[in-house]
Amino acid sequence: MIEELIVFRPAFSGAWFQAQAYCHWKKARLPTEAEWEWAARGPEAPIWPWGDEFECSRACTSVRPCRSYDTCPVGTHPGGQSRWGVEDLAGNVWEWNQDAYAVWDQAEPEKLLTAGEEARRPRVIRGGSWRETEPYSLRSSERSSGPPGQAFFNVGFRCVQSVSSNP
Repeated sequence: MIEELIVFRPAFSGAWFQAQAYCHWKKARLPTEAEWEWAARGPEAPIWPWGDEFECSRACTSVRPCRSYDTCPVGTHPGGQSRWGVEDLAGNVWEWNQDAYAVWDQAEPEKLLTAGEEARRPRVIRGGSWRETEPYSLRSSERSSGPPGQAFFNVGFRCVQSVSSNP
């Protein structure tokens, strides 16, 4: 019973380096920040993955009146999916991204392309977690960072694979 509960929870409490190694072992990788945001927002760019109106029942969060005191099993918040059907992009756990954290520089976007070259730079985390008490922390555009060698109890990851455009 306990094993079943753990299997359906998000992967969390691992450092960025551990998340990277796990994804590599699964023949996958961490998403880039751009990929993560596209999965959460798509071309319409809503404030939250499901739209522009915040509803705490759509995410594992501590925003009132919803109260989550721990992670939630994946996919247990109906209507919280992104337009692509991706679950839990808002709440549950912050998610490590491949990229090193850099302040957005819209004047020189090419700087972001090389931002991930330094292994010790803080890494991007996206999505907010179950501990958030304010809706803005769960916005699809919200971003933060953490040292790649440090694990956090409210930061996890998801692995992705590239899809070939060749038929």
